[in-house]
Amino acid sequence: MLNDFCGFTYNGIHTSELNITRVSNGSRYNETLTPAFQDKTAQIEGGDGTLYWESFYSNIPFTIQIAFDSLSEAQLRKLRQVFNGKDMGELIYDETPYKAYIVKVQSPMQITTICFDENGARVYKGEGTIQLISYKYYAKSIHKFLDEFDETIYTNKSEWAEASGMKATQGNYDGTGTTISLYNAGDMETDWQAFYTMTAAGCALTGISLNNGEGQMAFSPIARKNSNDVYLRINSRTNLIEGCDADKNPTGSLYNEYLIAGDFFKIPIGESEFVSNTSCVEIKYDYLYY
Repeated sequence: MLNDFCGFTYNGIHTSELNITRVSNGSRYNETLTPAFQDKTAQIEGGDGTLYWESFYSNIPFTIQIAFDSLSEAQLRKLRQVFNGKDMGELIYDETPYKAYIVKVQSPMQITTICFDENGARVYKGEGTIQLISYKYYAKSIHKFLDEFDETIYTNKSEWAEASGMKATQGNYDGTGTTISLYNAGDMETDWQAFYTMTAAGCALTGISLNNGEGQMAFSPIARKNSNDVYLRINSRTNLIEGCDADKNPTGSLYNEYLIAGDFFKIPIGESEFVSNTSCVEIKYDYLYY
């Protein structure tokens, strides 16, 4: 059962399992709406003012206030284990369960407690602060279409569905073939991976375009380098063109030398069309949110 503004999941553990509750700082919740950013500037030499070029996102800090009313010794130990400061994991707030931040504990967790004896066992009542940080400047979508969220689990779906920007169903999006309709519901452009069949003779791929020219890549005839290369993968995040096995895992073969024109591009926000000269057997991408 999700509990808006009171529950969250960290590294697969929900607050209900730890017997803690997220609380506000006084009567209000504090939230940073965008990642921290750094401006690229330079002082004008011999003159007044500062030159500005651009800004870069750096990280997202999270400060979470918690309270607990009957924390057992075992649960206190579990709390230490979960927020140990070394592990990284997904942070998912109950009120926005469609997106996950990859975070780690930024500083040791601090709690203030009073210990009571209840039925011969020690229990702790008190409050604390958890400070987390995401070194990625975005959250990734949990699923990409609303019907993938089970309403028996995501009982608050009607409250965040519109904000997610997601389509109700997959419909004709993210299919296969030479022309694939894409939809990016996120807050920023996103990277992608596309897979093409590799035969003994090689791969028939000679060209990819996005929205009739917004992004373009052209290839010379691609000869297979490794008998284990069943697929050719184009990866816009790593700027690699790789051979992959039957499970679509990289084999170590690289095919970047066959890219003769154009460059890697990203999928823009909203509707777009991904076109190849030969059938794309799968395309993968995530929605990225602030």
